[in-house]
Amino acid sequence: RILVCAPSNHAADHILNQLMSARISPRYVTRVYSRFIERSYGSKYKGGTTKTERIFEIQPHLEEHALHRKVGESHKVKKLLPANGQETFDKMYEAEELQVLRAARIVI
Repeated sequence: RILVCAPSNHAADHILNQLMSARISPRYVTRVYSRFIERSYGSKYKGGTTKTERIFEIQPHLEEHALHRKVGESHKVKKLLPANGQETFDKMYEAEELQVLRAARIVI
């Protein structure tokens, strides 16, 4: 496994673009964005701490790699809506995040 760190979101996305040009399958690469960015893209997760950040737009062609999108597409998370209780939903969401990260070969 490889953990890639970068000094900025733009730098991390640049690295992801380079990996995409090398034709590495999206299932092997997961891009982790801050909770603030995830929420602005529709994540229903409410746990943890969040600080306000500058607006950052995820490039549409990179979104399939985003952790919050992979988790949101999970059957477990889809069937358990926040209406079932936010705390229960957040625990399931966190468990699914771990599954996605464990399956990834490269995490950015």
